[in-house]
Amino acid sequence: MRRRLGFLLAMAALAALALPAGPAAAGHRHGEKHRISVGHDHDGQQVDLEDGWLLFRHDDHPREEVAISADGDLEVNGEAVRADARDREALREFHLGFVEILDSATALGEEAAEVGVAGAALGAKALAKVIRLLDEDYDEADLEREMDAEEAKIEAVAAKLEAKGEAIEELADEWEADGLALKRRIPELREIDWFLD
Repeated sequence: MRRRLGFLLAMAALAALALPAGPAAAGHRHGEKHRISVGHDHDGQQVDLEDGWLLFRHDDHPREEVAISADGDLEVNGEAVRADARDREALREFHLGFVEILDSATALGEEAAEVGVAGAALGAKALAKVIRLLDEDYDEADLEREMDAEEAKIEAVAAKLEAKGEAIEELADEWEADGLALKRRIPELREIDWFLD
């Protein structure tokens, strides 16, 4: 799951840009919900952010849920779990880490969309420049040189995006390690065998 999480978050961010979040059904904890889903990994586990609660669910275990609030509250299967001050702080940091990853992935998605627009604009520029080939003072070498320069700019931006994506994957690895540490310390999380597995 570790290596896939950063990629899934980035892809979910792109999808979130395309589809506005809609209201979900009212719940016992949250009232009216607005849901941002960051997708399924290949094992059927879901990680969602709903009205400030970080929710973990699994397709094969529909009655099980882990919920962590921004304040460090923990609920397992709808029941509040008592946590000491150290664990509450770790839960807060875990929640905050996810929000940071989601924000980073969303920003990356926005930048990637801009690169896509720039790529489309490059195609339009190429078409306009082909028409310039009719001019005696402009030849194929000029066209190729100008297009290479434009492509180099886009490739440089794409390389930066790739580096940012790798940084998000590193954040995701750290975040998952923090979650597994919580699972080792909190018995109720250990009972949810699919949690972060």
